[in-house]
Amino acid sequence: MLDFQSLVHEGDAHTTIIDLSDVPYIDSAALGSLIGVHVSSQRLNRQYALVGASERVRALFAMCAVDNILVTYPTLEQAQRALVGSTTSA
Repeated sequence: MLDFQSLVHEGDAHTTIIDLSDVPYIDSAALGSLIGVHVSSQRLNRQYALVGASERVRALFAMCAVDNILVTYPTLEQAQRALVGSTTSA
């Protein structure tokens, strides 16, 4: 988990896209890390997007009432079109 947090927070990219398409399930620690990405992005005036979340992951977002807070897109292409600027994928 620390590797993920370090990767997301290093550098000065204005936009970060996190691909969840190969992630079948996340636990509370992972959810906390994703919320941390949201908070730090707002604080630093940066953009981020989570893409390709499975139905199970989206259900967890809804159950925890963060589905309307986290920036999500079904596909990488949709996120790239919506978020103009340079991107760093994690």
